[in-house]
Amino acid sequence: MQWSLPVGIGENSAPIRQLTLARLSLLGFKVNEQANLANRFGKESNQGIITEQGSTIAMVIATNEELIIARDTLELVSALSSSGLIKLTSGL
Repeated sequence: MQWSLPVGIGENSAPIRQLTLARLSLLGFKVNEQANLANRFGKESNQGIITEQGSTIAMVIATNEELIIARDTLELVSALSSSGLIKLTSGL
């Protein structure tokens, strides 16, 4: 079974991950404190896994929300322009 905590919950905060997974311990999460501390600020250790071997796996996966928003915006504007719903002009 896989679980996902979207929107960067605790991506750069080991204490937030620790508290979140402690509340989810009934699902089998057991945090490895050393691995939890090693996986932050874009640094990846042990393939991002922050839980003990044999427990439910939790991983830290770095995200770049700004880049995703920019790409989605470009895709949307391009689609609207192609369909004729908006007209793109250059300059101001």
